[in-house]
Amino acid sequence: MTDLGLLGELVSPDYVGPQGSRGPAGFTEIVGLRIAFPDIHYTIEDIVAEDDKVAVRWTWSGTHQAGFRSFGPTGKAVSNTGAGIFRLKAGTTPPPVLAAAKP
Repeated sequence: MTDLGLLGELVSPDYVGPQGSRGPAGFTEIVGLRIAFPDIHYTIEDIVAEDDKVAVRWTWSGTHQAGFRSFGPTGKAVSNTGAGIFRLKAGTTPPPVLAAAKP
């Protein structure tokens, strides 16, 4: 699993995660995704940056091997797409604008 120890330094307290948690805790919600899909693989489809904003569009895929949100493990391959617009501020990431298809 990826070391998430630097999130406190990189993610703004203003950040709001996909499930509503704030600050670095909002970003760590990705841990549940990595547990449910241990072979998860992200592909960056597009990155566009201008001034202090960065737009990212991605696709992820993996095998559903543990519970995720209200869904029990299925053993099936799953893929999902998402996009976010992130604003960089003094070395941290404030609240993004996120859009993702629900798995």
